[in-house]
Amino acid sequence: MDDFWLSFEGDDLGAVLADLEDRLVEQIVRPIARSGALVFYEEARRLVPVYQGAPITRKNGIKTTPGQLRDAIYHVYSDALSSKEHAVYQVSWNAKKAPHGHLVENGHWRVNKLVKTPTGWMATSERLATPVRVPAVAFMRRSGDRAQAAVDAMRQRAAEKVAEVLSGAEGGDYS
Repeated sequence: MDDFWLSFEGDDLGAVLADLEDRLVEQIVRPIARSGALVFYEEARRLVPVYQGAPITRKNGIKTTPGQLRDAIYHVYSDALSSKEHAVYQVSWNAKKAPHGHLVENGHWRVNKLVKTPTGWMATSERLATPVRVPAVAFMRRSGDRAQAAVDAMRQRAAEKVAEVLSGAEGGDYS
């Protein structure tokens, strides 16, 4: 039987492993989280209904344009909810750019009559005798159905980033 000896002097191995762990955490956590967020972001943009009429400027000055809600969907890194070991991205829509987003996502009761205009339907100030339920088009909630695809994207990105760190692409050689 052959003997195998391995010896290290000092804390070299411990220091190398600690450095590797720090670099892995520092360089892969946020990109992995972002790759998962992008799956939800792209799915929400795909699912959101897009207004098909011409741009409308309402009496109160609010302008509605085709794709306004879709274009208001964003993904952003959350400093407040994240840490060194845990990255959080938020995917939502900007309510200032698309204040009607919650009406589309959750549905609502329409209380005003509609009139047909050359550019589409427009609500009047005349009230309906009985409100009409406008069903939800849950584009954000339904984007969560892509959770497995998000996990797969995160695994793929993790493998890429770990390989980069181990190859020394970002400094340090661990091969």
